[in-house]
Amino acid sequence: MSQSSPRVESTPLTTCLRLLRELEREIDVATAAIASNRLAKLEDSLWHQEMLSSALRRVVRSLGSDVTDASSRDKLVAAARDLRDRSDAYGKLIVQSRRSAAVLQQLCCLYRDAARRPGKTLPRLMSCEA
Repeated sequence: MSQSSPRVESTPLTTCLRLLRELEREIDVATAAIASNRLAKLEDSLWHQEMLSSALRRVVRSLGSDVTDASSRDKLVAAARDLRDRSDAYGKLIVQSRRSAAVLQQLCCLYRDAARRPGKTLPRLMSCEA
């Protein structure tokens, strides 16, 4: 026999808080995927982030009367602040990753050009390309 856990009533507020936490965890998954260069995992995480964001938008529209007391408002504001902070760090990582990818792409182009034109030295190619 399996015991079932008691069901907690789901309100728009509890759903919103749960989605905010899930989105925060998904950002952590994406950050780890970037750090370990796992592109398939990153793509999967981005898809999950989109789904969670869509669900969150729908729930936020229905919050209304659930956020009348100060305690509920404080919980919601704290969860949103945590997500914003995590998103800011994630955004900075994305910008840095783009810069790193651009530098690597430039280096690959330089090495490819150097292989095609063996008479030119790499420093001369770099000055021409840059």
